[in-house]
Amino acid sequence: MPPRNNAIADYVNDWQLLLTALIANASDLQPLEPWRQQLEIRLNEVQGFSSQEKASRAERQLSTQRRRSALTEGKELASRLRSGVKLTYGGKTEKLVEFGVAPIRPRKAATKQPKPVDPSNRS
Repeated sequence: MPPRNNAIADYVNDWQLLLTALIANASDLQPLEPWRQQLEIRLNEVQGFSSQEKASRAERQLSTQRRRSALTEGKELASRLRSGVKLTYGGKTEKLVEFGVAPIRPRKAATKQPKPVDPSNRS
């Protein structure tokens, strides 16, 4: 009976059962032998692709871990370098902008805004 859904594993299991039954009854089903052989080839191909996908997935996960590690190390190095630049040039120089560091700038004096008069509140 063919699989009801389209899961690859269901097809693989179905084909394996079919091939086993065909081999067990090979003497009665001799005219079907070329198709049985073709199905066996396709089954081996599908299983090979599944193995390749698993290997690719493992490699991709390893690559992601390596990239995250390199990114973490790079962030740490960039932070140290920016700190070194800040120590070299001082924290207030505009030269720091060139290195992506915000210099310490004097604060602008806060201007007081007069409170608006609320006409409904007459005291």
